[in-house]
Amino acid sequence: MKPKLVCAACSAEIEKGDKFCASCGATIEWDDEVRETHEKKAPEKNVEKKPEVKNILCDVCGNENESTAQFCESCGARLEGAQNPPKKSPGDKPAVKQKEQKKKRKQQPTSMTSGKVMSIAAAVILLGFAFYIFVIDRDASHTHDQPAGMGGGEMERAIMQEIERLEHDLDRHDPENEQTMLRLANLYHDIRQFDNAIGYYNQYIERNPNNSDVQVDLGICYFEAGQPERAVETVEKVTRDFPEHQLAAFNLGIIYLNLGEVEPANRYFQRAYELNPDNETGQRARRIIDEHTF
Repeated sequence: MKPKLVCAACSAEIEKGDKFCASCGATIEWDDEVRETHEKKAPEKNVEKKPEVKNILCDVCGNENESTAQFCESCGARLEGAQNPPKKSPGDKPAVKQKEQKKKRKQQPTSMTSGKVMSIAAAVILLGFAFYIFVIDRDASHTHDQPAGMGGGEMERAIMQEIERLEHDLDRHDPENEQTMLRLANLYHDIRQFDNAIGYYNQYIERNPNNSDVQVDLGICYFEAGQPERAVETVEKVTRDFPEHQLAAFNLGIIYLNLGEVEPANRYFQRAYELNPDNETGQRARRIIDEHTF
């Protein structure tokens, strides 16, 4: 006599270790709900052995179940594709509920905190000013002309070759050549190697402390290098020492605008406009003031 394990809810045969009944989905409690029935073992020749095929995967837990199973033996969820699914029994309610909750979790949108909303709003506002760029006056220290048809990569290689030549001349032949220092600063700035540019700008300004245009270029370079406090300090000093310097006022407005400080930005744009309302810089300042509410 071989003991046969059956489900206490529906008397369907179960296997040792099953957590849920494959027939009705009821939870199997091995201490209380499983009873053993003893039946005569049929003669071996009359028993048709069928291979155990487990080819239904549970959508909830991924467990592999027999092809005839209606419910997952591991988690109790109803199996899709099961043959002749029985009517719902009380035992399958938790599994159905679990599946519905999982579906709701997938469909539910992630809530956004007020802090995130404010951060995104600020980013959108700043993006509105992204097309306003700095104005640099390099007439006295022209860096280079881009040959027609030269691409960006070719241009950068040409600049690097010029930088190597100028640095070689500065180191070996004329270490005090101020114009070479300034030219190197501008070239490094053009290829966005800001640390090198800042070094050469400072070397030049040490020898030419009254060159306000180069001080403004240095302030812009500080800002682009991620040093906004140094940028504000440098350009504000120009506006104090040279109150008629229109580009200093305009570029300081751009710096403050990018920092999200609209009140000082508006003040310096107004100043740039009033210094010369007819030139291109004055007109640009006027357009920024007119197009945006400060």
